[in-house]
Amino acid sequence: MCACNTTTQEYASVSATAKKYGVSTDTVRRWIEDDRVEAIRLGPKTVRIKIASLEALITPLGR
Repeated sequence: MCACNTTTQEYASVSATAKKYGVSTDTVRRWIEDDRVEAIRLGPKTVRIKIASLEALITPLGR
């Protein structure tokens, strides 16, 4: 799921994020647009999402 060639996985692509969380790429793009996750643009079509912001967004249901 890493978008870089480092040993630590700090960023993920839109498609990898959608696949991991079982949502559409449109949903991931909405999260970015709504500032629910941190993302960076690397080029005209290349976007990467900060994994730490994804983990903060996803919270387990309380009992």
